[in-house]
Amino acid sequence: MIRRLLVLSVLLLLTAAFAAADTFTFTYAGNTGDTASGTLTATNNGGGQFQVTSISNGLYDGIALTGLNNFLGADNLLFVPPSPGYLDFNGLGFNVANGDEINIYYNAGAYELISLNGAFDTDGTFTLSGGGPPPIPEPSSILLFGTGLLGAAGALRRKIAS
Repeated sequence: MIRRLLVLSVLLLLTAAFAAADTFTFTYAGNTGDTASGTLTATNNGGGQFQVTSISNGLYDGIALTGLNNFLGADNLLFVPPSPGYLDFNGLGFNVANGDEINIYYNAGAYELISLNGAFDTDGTFTLSGGGPPPIPEPSSILLFGTGLLGAAGALRRKIAS
């Protein structure tokens, strides 16, 4: 019974560690004045590749972003560190509150933006911050968890002995 409790505890900790999502903040500034920014939530695919699962708190030229899309084949992948860019040729696709659809992508050494409403921007700058490994719990949390496990094991041992 104690083994089951320990195995279950370890599995729970591993599941929590792998379920964590990374959050990135991005900005785009184009050479024709187009701008975009927002917060991206992504899951780590390994090897420096992240699948963007949501976009929030964002603006495109001052208009709210309303979600992700696959405009012009956007795969919504991030590469951290850049390889060679933070985005690939398929790009990052998102919807704008005015009905526009945007794709920012990396092409031949430059970031470009194209929209459903006809905007086209080349040689833009794309910055990305945040992400990285999940925070490591401080030692007191680990100590508290460990003493809780020991207490549960002791209570179980007493119950079995009586």
